[in-house]
Order: sequence, then C-alpha cells, then structure tokens
Amino acid sequence: MIRFLKKRPFIFFILPGFCLYTLISIYSILSSLPYSLTKWSGITPPEFNGIQNYLTVFTNPRISKEFYNALWNNVQLTFWGFVILVPISIYMGYLMFRKVPLHNGLKLVSYSPYFVNFVTTGFMVTLFFDPHIGLLSNVLSLFGSGWSTAQFFESTSYGIPYILIVHGWKTFGYYMLLVFANFNMIPADYEEAATIDGANEWQIFRHIFLPLLKPSLVNVFILQYIWGVSAFEVPYMLGGETGGMAGNMDVLGIFLYRQAFNVNSITNSMGMGTTVATIIFVLVLLGAAVQLKVMNAGESDE
Repeated sequence: MIRFLKKRPFIFFILPGFCLYTLISIYSILSSLPYSLTKWSGITPPEFNGIQNYLTVFTNPRISKEFYNALWNNVQLTFWGFVILVPISIYMGYLMFRKVPLHNGLKLVSYSPYFVNFVTTGFMVTLFFDPHIGLLSNVLSLFGSGWSTAQFFESTSYGIPYILIVHGWKTFGYYMLLVFANFNMIPADYEEAATIDGANEWQIFRHIFLPLLKPSLVNVFILQYIWGVSAFEVPYMLGGETGGMAGNMDVLGIFLYRQAFNVNSITNSMGMGTTVATIIFVLVLLGAAVQLKVMNAGESDE
C-alpha cells in the first residue's frame, strides 16, 4: 500500500476533495434510495411498500400522464441542446481561436451570463418577456397594436424553445470556453503541415481540429445531457410548479417537486418524490456512462 501511494502522490491532493464530495453528494444520494421504496410523508416514520411507488409513476393514469409528458420535455431539451447549442458552442469557440475582430469583447459578452445564477436568470427573462411590462412587448408595440408577447405565453408550442433560449444564453459561453481551451491545446504543427499539403479551412477543421476536440466535446455533451435530464430552475421560474401552459414546460424536476411538496398532488409524499429523484439519477448515470463509452470507443485500440 505504501509503495502504491509513493508512486501516486497526487492521491493526497485529491483525497480531501474526494472525501468531502463522497460525504456530501454520494452518501446523500445512496442513503436516500431506500426511501423510494416507502410511503413516507417526510414527518411520520416511513412505511415499506416495495416497488409500489414505481408502479404508480409508470401506470397510474393521472400520474403517468404527467410523468411521461415531463420525460418527453426532458428528452426534447436534451436533443435540441445537442443539435443546436453544442454546434453553436463549437463554432463560437473556433471564432475565438481564430481571433476574429472584437473576439475579446465577444468572449466577455458570451461568458458573462454564466456568472448569473439560474433563478436570477429566469426572473430577468420572465420580466423581459412579460406581455404587459416586459421590454420586448414594449418594443414590439412600436410596430403595431397587435404585436405582443402574450401569444407567446398563451401558446403551448413555445415552451421548449423558450427554455432552450434562456438556457443557451446562460450556458453556451461556458461550453464555448471549454472548446476554445481545447483548440489552444492542439499543436500548431498539425495545421501547418496540412496547409503545406494544400488543405483548405474546412478540411483542416474537419480532419484535424474536430477529432482533436474529443476531450472537450465529451465534457460538453455530458454536461448538456445532465442538464437536459435534471433541469429544474429555468423551467420552474418560467412555467411555475404546474409546468406552464398545459404542461408545455413541465420537466422531471418540477414533477418531482409537485409530487413531494404540492398539497394538491395525489401522492403528496416524500417517498414518491424520492422515487422520481431515483429515476432521474438512474437516467443521468446511465446516459452519461453510455456517452462516455460511445465517445471513448476505440481509444484502447489506438
């Protein structure tokens, strides 16, 4: 054991953080899992009821309808984040790497929203889009009396785009910096050799830069997936605990909150809330593991 530690002195540097993370996060998660198998109000002693909570979530007509709607919204947030947000982050990181005009100012403007917490962001955006006092409605009213954001709030079609716009505005700068840092780690010799061989800008990006962006892309995809599955703050601030108009902004995090704390829910049970939290945890864990497996496939053969 001593010999093992002498060869790996870095363990002493990461051990305090690892122990603290294990105590606060890992232990808390694992210790809560048994409560998903109980009927528990959060006050009275929990009563073991096996997998009944899980059966209720997946089969109860009213609960399952809300659950599947929330799950579908999470799937959409994850998918469209991959399709729209990640490519934009790569493109912006590439522009920063190429030092386009005003790139430092653009970098600052892109990254600044990341310092604002999600609750404040949601509140600011709600005021911005408010159909009565919001800045956007006041600007639109200048173009005609019928222009307003009221239709935006009243429609059930704009819930997911609304959330994506807010989330993208806040986080894409962070994703962009991860990609930008990866660009700067790529040796300049690769690009010089490709240029000498006659490769154009797209060929250099496609065949040299993009494969070497794998470390940052793995992080960006996993971070986006985790947010897509566990999103709560932005949808809650924009749509409330009901999940917006006809549940168009409902997500698993809000569904969890509603089942555990809303007195009007069928269950109003911490046990049921823990069940939903366990489902979210499993989705995050399995999804992240699959992405790591897929994106790192073939590395052992190299």
